[in-house]
Formats: sequence, C-alpha cells, structure tokens
Amino acid sequence: MKKAIATLLSCCTVLSFLAGCSKKEEKNNTKPSQGQTTVSTDIGSPVIDSARPEGQTAIFQLSASSDQSVDDKTLYKNYSKFVFELLHRCAKDSDGNIMLSPDSIMFALELLAGGANGETLDQILHTLIPDVDNAAAFQFAVDRMDRLSGNALNISNSAWTNSGSGASFYQDYYDFVSKNFDAELRSLDFASPDAVPSINNWVKEKTKGRITKILDSLSDESILVLINAIVFDGKWETDFDDDHVYSDTFHAQGGKDQNVTFLNSKEERYIKNDKAQGFIKPYDDGQYAFMVILPDDESQSIQDFLSEMTPEDYWTMIDNYTYETTIAVFPEFTTEYETHLVSTLKDMGMTLPFENGDFSNMCNVPVSVTDVIHKTYIKVDRHGTEAAAVTAIVAEGSAAPDDHQNVVKCDRPFAYAVIDLESGLPVFIGSVSEVNSPS
Repeated sequence: MKKAIATLLSCCTVLSFLAGCSKKEEKNNTKPSQGQTTVSTDIGSPVIDSARPEGQTAIFQLSASSDQSVDDKTLYKNYSKFVFELLHRCAKDSDGNIMLSPDSIMFALELLAGGANGETLDQILHTLIPDVDNAAAFQFAVDRMDRLSGNALNISNSAWTNSGSGASFYQDYYDFVSKNFDAELRSLDFASPDAVPSINNWVKEKTKGRITKILDSLSDESILVLINAIVFDGKWETDFDDDHVYSDTFHAQGGKDQNVTFLNSKEERYIKNDKAQGFIKPYDDGQYAFMVILPDDESQSIQDFLSEMTPEDYWTMIDNYTYETTIAVFPEFTTEYETHLVSTLKDMGMTLPFENGDFSNMCNVPVSVTDVIHKTYIKVDRHGTEAAAVTAIVAEGSAAPDDHQNVVKCDRPFAYAVIDLESGLPVFIGSVSEVNSPS
C-alpha cells in the first residue's frame, strides 16, 4: 500500500472462496499462532469507552429487527448486483488479467459499517445488498461468513488500535467485531518502528505467506487497523494424472501466442447462455467449485465481455447447468491484481463514507475514509487452487454421461470464478487474457 495514512484500515484477505459470518461465541484470540514471527512491539488491550452517544442508529442494533420475509435466493441475487457493478467498472479500467473477491470487499465494508451511523450506515448497506432493509443486509453478511467456513477455508479477523492516538473505541463496536467476526482485539503504538511489521506479520501468517504485506507505514493520524484474513486451499475432486497435463499454445489477447501447460479433464456439469459456455469443476470438499466461462465471440476482449456480463447472464448459467459430459481444457495460471475502489464505490452510491461520513458509533473522534485498496492473488494448477485477497479501507482520526460431449477449450482468453455451491455466488471472479504460469 503506497499511502498508509490510515485512521481506519480494514483488510480482508481471502483464499479461493468467500465466506460470510453468523454470530459466534466470543473468543480470546490474543495468543500468537504456531510459527508466528514475534516482534518487540508491546501489544496490549485497546482503550474502550462504554459511553457511546445516545440516539444513534448502529449496525449491532439491527439483527433483532431483520425482515425474515426476505428469502435466501433474493438476497443472493441482490448481492450479485453489487458483485457485477464492481466487476463492470474494474473490467472497463483494465487491459490485462483481473481478479476480484467481492466477499473480501463486502466484509471490509461491514467492519467499517459497524461504526457508521444514520445515512452513512444506510449508504454502505444499501450499496452492498440493494433493495433490502438494513437488518436483512447486515444479517446476510453475518450468515455468509458462517456458512462458507469449512475445512478448506480458514477465517481470521483482528482489530488493531493506536495506543498513542488518545482515541477510545466504544464497547458496543468491539462487541460487534468480536462476537460477529471473532476479531482479535489488539493495541500497540503506531509510532513504534515495530508496529507495521507486527501487523504485516499477522497478515502473512494468517494467509500462509500468500499476502506478505498490507502496510508500508502508518501516519500520526492513524488510529485503527481492521483486518479480515481468509485463506483457501482447494484440491480437485479428481487429480490430474500425467496423461492429462500437456504443453500447447494459448492465444493471448493482442495476438500473442504463448506456450503454456494445459490441464485436460472430463467434467459433468455444463453451463451455457446465449453469450458463452463453460463448466463447473468441484473441489474435493464438496463445498466449493471452479467455474470457467468461455465467450462465444472470439473477437471480443475478455474485459469487454466481463464489463457487459449481467447478473442475469450469470444466474442463467448457475441456475440452469446441466449434467452433460464436457471435455474441459484450461491452462495452469497465476494472477496478482490490485485496484483502488473509492471512485468505484462512490459511483455506486456510497459517497458519505468518503465525504464527511458519520462513524460516531465507532469511537470518540471523527473518522475520514481516504482509500479502499483491493489486492488479490490466485494460483490454479494440476493440484487445485490457492487464492487470496486483501481489502484495505484507509481512513484518518454426477449423472451418467450420454453419447454427446461438449468441448470447452480455453486456449484463448476466458473468465472464471470460484463459487460456493450452496448459494452459487462467486467468492472470486476474474479473467485470463494472458497466461502467467505458476512457479
């Protein structure tokens, strides 16, 4: 991160599939995990003020009033509007590989929403889950984290406060991040030379080294760092043997030919709409799957394809997949991607968090959000998938086959997603216009 003037930094690190979160028992997670590199910074307990202002509208007051009439499918489809709005804007601004974790961004913004009040809270929640009430939007995020947690997916959260700032945070806010997100509560002096290494080391450990750094520095105005780390290791349900791994040519965007390693398998779940076809390839835990989407129009750039892809296009494929034998061919690849999302989120209607937002449910000093940084990593090879994402909010103060076989050969630019099979929603979604082979 090039500009670390963070008053509030919320980092969401994800691996391959996204996760949501239902209320969990409060835990004491202050002990370092095995293998953690220790630093000399004094890490203590945060300063907590119980006197939150009266008459506030806070996210942690909403769960009891949630509109239970909103069914899961409606929530999935409304949330996918946020997913594809993000995708459209990022695809339009890119001429290379892209990869987003919408869930990472959502969870970072939910941590921010925990301190928001009034219209600022409304804008955050309504942007994330349009057309439902705040209580239902909040509960969706809480439930999603709980539903998506599994053996392949580990989730960690922490809240770091600046012991030298003089700011104090409200008990209700800490209860929100600890009870709903199992957040570790830590405090250190951000002016210490060991403060940034301490936080970066936590990120590195929780992501198993896939994200090694989120902060370059902390300014004197920084008061809080919120981090959500999710790590995913997905192994294929069926391994690739040597006969199904081979070298061939990938026709990259712009006319460049690349010699890359391809994987070849027979899959049973075939997807199609009037613009593309593809397949769904499960991981061995049965909870997650890798989805490939190959555009029919070979002349269209993959960025233009994604910028025009609608939620309806996506759900047509997910909701109507068929059990048809499909020859799946796709390259091993790795992608790293970074983008800044302030202008994107403002265009989507979330303006107040960046312009005199009201975060008076968080702490006793004004909070001003200055940046939202999203960084992702994915590696797909013959063994499975590894993926990670960091979202930083920076602020100041099978069926039997028939005779027919489909062939989906991704020897040209294609899109992909890592989805959770229960909801069909993408935890990661991106594209490959040029292959960067994994090391």
